[in-house]
Amino acid sequence: MGVQRFVGNNNREAMGRVRAALGDDALILANRATDQGVEILALAEDDASGYAPAPRVVTAPAAPPAVAAPRPATAAPVSTAAGSDLTEQLLREVRDMRDQLNRRAATEDDGGPRAALRRRLRGAGFSAEFSDPLLAGLPPEAGDPRQADAWLQRQLQRRLSVAAPGDLDQPGVIALIGPTGVGKTTTAAKLAARLARRHGAERVALVSADHYRIGARDQLRIYADLLGVALFSLEEDQPLDSLAGSLAERPWVVVDTIGMSQRDARLGEQLRQLSGAVTVRPVLLLNAASQGETLEEVVAVYRGTARTAGLALDDAIISKQDEASRLGPVLDAAIRHDLRLHFVCRGQRVPEDMVAADAAGLVDDALALTGDAGDDDQPGATGWTRRVLAQGRALDAAVSLLREGAPDFPAIEALWHGRSAVDCPAADQAPIHLHHGGTRPVPVLGLDPQGLPVGVPTAPGQRFAGAAQLLPAPPDTALWRALQRSGQPWLSAARGNSRVWHRGERLPLSECFPLAAPWDSLMVRHRGRAAQLRLRRLDVAVPPTGRGDGAPFTALLCAWFGEIRDLDSGRLLGRRYWVAPAGQGREQDSELLRHLLRCEEWPALRERAAADLAGAGEGGEDPRGLAGALAALAIRLDQDNGDWALDLRAQLLSLTGTRRRSATTLLTALIELFSARRDLQRIGAVAGGAGHA
Repeated sequence: MGVQRFVGNNNREAMGRVRAALGDDALILANRATDQGVEILALAEDDASGYAPAPRVVTAPAAPPAVAAPRPATAAPVSTAAGSDLTEQLLREVRDMRDQLNRRAATEDDGGPRAALRRRLRGAGFSAEFSDPLLAGLPPEAGDPRQADAWLQRQLQRRLSVAAPGDLDQPGVIALIGPTGVGKTTTAAKLAARLARRHGAERVALVSADHYRIGARDQLRIYADLLGVALFSLEEDQPLDSLAGSLAERPWVVVDTIGMSQRDARLGEQLRQLSGAVTVRPVLLLNAASQGETLEEVVAVYRGTARTAGLALDDAIISKQDEASRLGPVLDAAIRHDLRLHFVCRGQRVPEDMVAADAAGLVDDALALTGDAGDDDQPGATGWTRRVLAQGRALDAAVSLLREGAPDFPAIEALWHGRSAVDCPAADQAPIHLHHGGTRPVPVLGLDPQGLPVGVPTAPGQRFAGAAQLLPAPPDTALWRALQRSGQPWLSAARGNSRVWHRGERLPLSECFPLAAPWDSLMVRHRGRAAQLRLRRLDVAVPPTGRGDGAPFTALLCAWFGEIRDLDSGRLLGRRYWVAPAGQGREQDSELLRHLLRCEEWPALRERAAADLAGAGEGGEDPRGLAGALAALAIRLDQDNGDWALDLRAQLLSLTGTRRRSATTLLTALIELFSARRDLQRIGAVAGGAGHA
């Protein structure tokens, strides 16, 4: 079809025309405002691979008018030379962009040293924003893994800013700042103990500015008494300058501030309390156990707020290294924000658990503490085991939802594992049965009162007394008589060329459509999309074919006509025909035809499932039975609006990597779900055997 141009009064209307003509997966090439409204150039997904400009463009069907529009709202073909040039230019740009992405993907996944280093950095917790630019400078000479590793160590050490030994030993006021729980009070005690040992306790002072946290000053007072240093308190709204006289005889001062979230509006007030005539050196504490996004926000907000308060925040101390599973996030934040690291705290002991920051040691520790991305994907590796367990738990959760909402799931599980299907009473006792086949159709599905499949009947030759019957074609004489004797309601699909009698004329159903009276409009799902079903009905007569008891007769029928239209654009998606006995309730007929329409995909889905199962070597002793049951379950999942189906659909679609919901994609996901569970069980058995070897 090539590139198409769509125009609408607004962006929503233009996008609606794109979806109506090309579907939800259309490739948008351009979107701009014009004198006519909003113009969109789009390409169908299946046309994108060729990149060949179309000589003409099919006009998109217009949506049904709702209100008078001041501008024309029809799709216009791109036929001018300028339009052709624009089309070729857009396609060329798309082609170049895709080539660049493909080359980049090939470079990233080439399995060489760059890919290995990327996995190692990401496993250590470094962000893509940091690791990708870093690895872009990997020299071609570093082709050997050992050379590449040595290069990475050098680059990280050079980028990590570490203070010179004794930098914080200079006289002055050091204010420890950071969020709540980062370890400021304990770190203040460690730093005061270090200074007291070097310069004498009488020359060191501790200042507590934390008047919020219960027991904070008492905790710091205990440390001060143990260390023999003076302790001063700073009240709310009291500036640090007010203690200048008391601190004059003590050149080394450590201030323990209030722990405040980076999102606390009072953070600026606290930092302004520290600024004034007394020169203060703020030091930010970074929690090594925090997430990278949290550290990024903490550093950015604290540095910006300190700058506003007149303080230069360039120094940092890493706390709680002993609680961190990975050091990459905290080193990533320190490197990207060019923070100078002074110490690393690794426990609660004062002052033993605070050591001077060492670039080589921190880099070694960071690369040694790697998560899943740094593992070699071999059974038995820590990250591999966690991934297998996580995937297994996700699959088990999906299976639990299936057991909760699918009445016939135990039978499907038994068929999958090669066992004979357990009885499924829900299918045999269902109030509606769908038939399939030729002149003697057999029941293939049981449906609940909502018309959703509940399982494959265990006795396909049985007649189900009292159940409504959905037939693939109008019944012959024998079946008609049988249905009439049983009193079962029924409805059958019909073809447009099926001939019926109406007012003395024998006409095909397709020609009877204009004669039918409008009946109702129903909301349905059709082939993976929301649709509107517009119904008409007409009284007709048909002489059943075939032989049966008694003399030949003419049956009075109610013919139903349905137009399936797209819910957004109103575009006609298809037309259907049904017939039912004239004496049945019309409301019942409309419900039955909705159920029959809902299940019309079942034969094609069953064939698809059978082919997929055969290709995967699955299905056990009854592959056709399993295929039919899976097809029925896919239809139920697509049509059911219960919470269990809503939750499960999202999980299943994630297995296939698509967001487009349809019975076909859900069927594929169900087969992948069963296959993945079996594979995990096999892998677990292999890994378990290897672990006991």
